Amino acid sequence: SKLASLYRNDLRLFFWSPLQYDADVRSTGKDTAKLVPLLFSALLLFSLLTSIRISDFTRSKPWVALAGVISPALGISVSIALLHLVGFPLVPIALLTPFLVLTVGIDDMFIMMSVWGKEREERREATGGELMALTYREASISIVLTTMTNVLVYGTGCISTLPAVRLFCLYCTLSMAMVFFFQITFFGAILAMDGERELVGGHPFTFRSTHKSGTLSKNRSFVSSFSTLSATSDEKLFKRFTVSKFFESSWCLVPISIAYIAYCIGCTYALLYEVEEGLELSSLLPEGTRTHAYLTVYERAFNGGTPLEVQLPPGVDYANPSARYRTIHRLMELQGATPYTVEASCWLTDFTRYVDTVYSVDLPVNNDKFVKLLQNEFLQHPLYQDYANDILIQNRTVVASRLFIPLRGINTTNRIHAEQSLREAAGDDLTLFDVSFGLAEQAAELPWTVISNLFLAGGATVIAIFVLMPTMFNCVLMTWAVLSINAGVFGVLAHLGSRFDVISVITSLLSIGYSLDFSSHILAHFHQLRPSPIGATLSIIGKPVVYSATSTVLGIMCLAPLKGYITANLVRTIVTVCVIGAYHSLLLVPAILQRFI
Repeated sequence: SKLASLYRNDLRLFFWSPLQYDADVRSTGKDTAKLVPLLFSALLLFSLLTSIRISDFTRSKPWVALAGVISPALGISVSIALLHLVGFPLVPIALLTPFLVLTVGIDDMFIMMSVWGKEREERREATGGELMALTYREASISIVLTTMTNVLVYGTGCISTLPAVRLFCLYCTLSMAMVFFFQITFFGAILAMDGERELVGGHPFTFRSTHKSGTLSKNRSFVSSFSTLSATSDEKLFKRFTVSKFFESSWCLVPISIAYIAYCIGCTYALLYEVEEGLELSSLLPEGTRTHAYLTVYERAFNGGTPLEVQLPPGVDYANPSARYRTIHRLMELQGATPYTVEASCWLTDFTRYVDTVYSVDLPVNNDKFVKLLQNEFLQHPLYQDYANDILIQNRTVVASRLFIPLRGINTTNRIHAEQSLREAAGDDLTLFDVSFGLAEQAAELPWTVISNLFLAGGATVIAIFVLMPTMFNCVLMTWAVLSINAGVFGVLAHLGSRFDVISVITSLLSIGYSLDFSSHILAHFHQLRPSPIGATLSIIGKPVVYSATSTVLGIMCLAPLKGYITANLVRTIVTVCVIGAYHSLLLVPAILQRFI
């Protein structure tokens, strides 16, 4: 800060520090945690608004909506606490779990409330216990199926070779399981209690008796006349516009097929020509930090990277001139072995030059005299005193030392080759470290990791579907949905500028999990309602799917205040998955089910 203030008018200064880099990475987690209250408030407000039925006010369920948000929040809290108790660290990327799991967890609320409304409409004389039994019977397969697929999808990520992906998926897997437990117990109990209130015509907020359920106020307000929140009116709208007739008509496949062909062409083009590989170091940092500014300029202007840290071999007798020259020669070999390094300054080279200049000979000194000369003369000289941070002296012996070699010509395309070449040149005697090496190692594992995750996660979901709805057609349909939705998500993200990197692994898991949620709901209820037309399925599931997609987008948009590649990519991913998943579940899957079953 002092340097920047001194040269503010003449120079633009950028700073790099490994410690500051780690601090900036951790700051992402702290900033994310601050947005959790905003997430909870946004989802709670949305749930409350969608639970109000102005046309039949006693059927409003504000307390159920509140429980539907609190229930997954309890599941997430318990899962994080359990993992903390057994010793798993809360890494910054794991703090994204509430934004993903909470938005998925309230999907079950929308499903159960919709099924309750449908059963309440069809069986007006049923008791609360009977309605709850019918609600659980009809919604159970859909909820269990989506939970199993999500747990299996994220469970396969727990065996990933990438540590960040393993921890992220571990938190998501346990959170999904705990959310399911709380939804079928705590939330179900609240729904049953509120259902008894609804049956006796109690006020939805105060539970006081008002009037008989189903009567309307004579003085309906302007807002209520345009209300679209009533379950009854929703079902009438579906029947009025004859959704089922659209899918039953022979010509409906023409526009659907044309749109899907265009979708496939666009995805193929984007995947073939617009995919960029590699993750920049600056992508891991929030925008606005000094480290991000430094790395951004360095990556764009100099095509290099942070300095390569080299630890000299232990046990070297630096007091022996021959040993010093052998070590210097070894460093020169390392610098000349690849085109990615330039000449570096090293304390050992400068010390040898200092001794030759001051004493004109190689001093035949013992170790004590060497250390005394090093500490009391060389490291006290104004030109060389900064080397004190690169030498560790204990018990009058140099036990460790290092140097930094500037790198050049390294970018996201050749980073893997550069890392492998430098490690081969270093051999077993020199230890290398650079903050970009982790990205290179991840990039080397990335193709296999993405492909294996797709096959494992996709296979796990197909197995879950086969267990709960054992037909080959269901398995084939869900396999197609996984491949089609993932192709669309990756294509859209590539077109928007997202790179093929470690974040893509998480993206693929999110795509499978979220996309199958919507389609599984449609598939499960379609089989339960047969031989009813597809319109009956959409009248129950259509609105919850729209609500689920909307709440998911609303929840993930709470991350928008965070400026950075990871959060921006995550927001783009979730929005894209919700849009493409809704397109498949509300249009393509119903058309296929209506046509071929």
